[in-house]
Amino acid sequence: MDGREQRLLIHVESQARREKERIDRSLEQGRTEALREAVKRVLVARFGDLPESVTTSLDGVVEIDALDRLLTSAASAPDLAAFRTE
Repeated sequence: MDGREQRLLIHVESQARREKERIDRSLEQGRTEALREAVKRVLVARFGDLPESVTTSLDGVVEIDALDRLLTSAASAPDLAAFRTE
């Protein structure tokens, strides 16, 4: 392999890494949004319309682990007030 081919290979590999990182970020964002919406759906199903303060707070949660815990809490909290203390 000559120098030109090596540079081309390095360039292609670099592009592939960037594309993989972009896809991974997109998947993570999709999972985050899906979990956030699931928490909201469970809360609405159990307690009715949500106060804007709850939806705003949920919109600020970006960690999947935190949203997963909130989903469990939304399904098990006895009322919205108890959920809000989570």
